[in-house]
Amino acid sequence: MKPVTLLALFLLASCKTSHLPCCSDSEAYEAAKGYVAEHLKAPAAAKYSEPVYDTAPDGTTIVKFNVDALNFFGVPLRSACSMNLKCEDGKPVFTSGRMGEEELPANDSASVNSEKRRQAESMRSANAMADSAAAMMDRAAEDMKRASEEMQRVGGQ
Repeated sequence: MKPVTLLALFLLASCKTSHLPCCSDSEAYEAAKGYVAEHLKAPAAAKYSEPVYDTAPDGTTIVKFNVDALNFFGVPLRSACSMNLKCEDGKPVFTSGRMGEEELPANDSASVNSEKRRQAESMRSANAMADSAAAMMDRAAEDMKRASEEMQRVGGQ
């Protein structure tokens, strides 16, 4: 074979095609990992395997990978992830998927905003409970101080 033909074959073989027309495979993978990370208890500690790509009958791209992440109790678990992505406004958008046995909801702004509101309300409730507990502890400390002073006064007579 001629060197030019070998070079052309090498270049064709080294070209990586993207499964989504709006982005590279690595961008699709990062989008899928980002969505999975939103559902992890400790996303910073998560480790992801190399992805495998497929195309669903509806034309969406399926990105499959494993994630090793800590659960609520700090125990590392491996979950198989299968994320369906499509192009929307030139960006990969999550449409459906699974993380282990859990079905993940679509990434629409209504569900995201609803979840953010729920989390904000939970945070406000937790802060109110912490403030209430701190106030109760302050009152208990004042009562103990008064009781101690009263005992010293009575005992000193």
